[in-house]
Amino acid sequence: METPFSEPQTYMDNFNTSAYYQTYYAPRKGIFLGEWTEFALRNLHETFGPGGVNGDTLIDFGAGPTIYHLLSAAEAFNNIITSDFLEQNRKQLEKWLRKDPDALDWTHIIKFVCELEGNRDNWEKKEETLRRKVTKVLKCDAVAEKPYGPVPMPEADCLISCLCLEAACKDLECFTNALKKLKELLKPGGVNGDTLIDFGAGPTIYHLLSAAEAFNNIITSDFLEQNRKQLEKWLRKDPDALDWTHIIKFVCELEGNRDNWEKKEETLRRKVTKVLKCDAVAEKPYGPVPMPEADCLISCLSLEAACKDLECFTNALKKLKELLKPGGHIVIQGVLNCTFYHVGDKWFSCLSFTKDEVEKAFTEAEYEVIKVKVIPRSDKSGKDITDNDSFFCVHARKPQK
Repeated sequence: METPFSEPQTYMDNFNTSAYYQTYYAPRKGIFLGEWTEFALRNLHETFGPGGVNGDTLIDFGAGPTIYHLLSAAEAFNNIITSDFLEQNRKQLEKWLRKDPDALDWTHIIKFVCELEGNRDNWEKKEETLRRKVTKVLKCDAVAEKPYGPVPMPEADCLISCLCLEAACKDLECFTNALKKLKELLKPGGVNGDTLIDFGAGPTIYHLLSAAEAFNNIITSDFLEQNRKQLEKWLRKDPDALDWTHIIKFVCELEGNRDNWEKKEETLRRKVTKVLKCDAVAEKPYGPVPMPEADCLISCLSLEAACKDLECFTNALKKLKELLKPGGHIVIQGVLNCTFYHVGDKWFSCLSFTKDEVEKAFTEAEYEVIKVKVIPRSDKSGKDITDNDSFFCVHARKPQK
C-alpha cells in the first residue's frame, strides 16, 4: 500500500529529532549505521578528498539534525552554510555547533571518517574544523520558489543534500523543479584550481585564454626551442611577437566583454610563470625539472604530431597522468583522421586515429572519461595543407585512487 505524502505541517508537528537520531544513527542500534553511513561517507570522502571537489562556499541543503555528511567537506571548503526546513532540526544543529551538553553525539561517526582519512585519533580536531567552517544555519524549503526566501545567498562552489529531497517532494515533477532551483544557487561550473600545465603549446597562446581566469599558475611548454622563444616574446611584449589580438577579442566576446581584451592579455601574461621544454615520448616528459602536481593539463594539436602510433599515444597519456593530482583533469584537443600537415613549404606527419581509437587510448591509460566531443570539418578548403576530416575534444580525469 502506498504511503500518503507527508505534508510540511506534518513534519513541523510530529518530527522528533532525538527519536530520529536514536532510530537511525545511535551507536550499536541505529539502522542506518553500517550500509548507509559507510556508503554515504565513503562517497563523500572520495568526492571531497585530496584532488577532489573544493572551493570557497558549500551549501548543505536539508541537513536534518545531522552533521556527518559535512565531515569530509570541512577540509575542502572555507565557508559552509547548513540548512533545514524544520526549526527543531536547526536548533539541534546549533546545539552541536556550540557544544551543548544535550547535543546529539556524532563521535562514533566522526571517528569513522577520520579512519577513512587515515587519522582516527584526530577526531576532536575534525569536530573543531567543522564547527569553525559552518558559518550559518538557515531555513530552507525545497518546494518554495526561492529555497532560501529573501535571504541573500552567495553563489556556491558546491551544494550537497542527503536524504532530503525524496522526503520534501511529492512527485518526480516536484523533484525535478527542486533540482532546477538548487542549480541557481551554484556558480557556473568549470575546471579550476591552482596549477595548469600546457603541454605542447607550439608557438601559440590562444588555448590558454579562458584558463587564465581559472588557474593561478600556468606552466606552458613545447619541445621546440623556436616555439618556446615565440612564447617568451609574446609574454614580454616584444614588437615582433606573434599577434593574437583577433583571437583574444573573440574569446572576450564569448565571455561577454569584447572591449576587455587588453586586460585578458595581461591576465594571461601574469599567470604564465614558466616556459619549459617538454617531450611527449620521453620517459619523463619534463626531464629532471621538478613539476608540481597539476589540477589540470591541457594539450592542443600536439600528441598526434609527436606520437608515431597508437601505442606511443597511449603511453604518452599514461605519462601525462603522472603530472596530475588524484582527481586532476586533462583536456586534449586535436584532429581525427589526419595524415599530414604543412608549415610553410615543409611537410610533417600526423598520427591518424578515429574517435573510437582515441577513447580506447584514454581507457587503456586508466582515465575516467567525462566528455568526448567531435565535430566534422565543414571547410574543405586547405585540404592540401592538412587532411583531417574532423576535430575532437576529450575531457577526462585521473582517478582519485
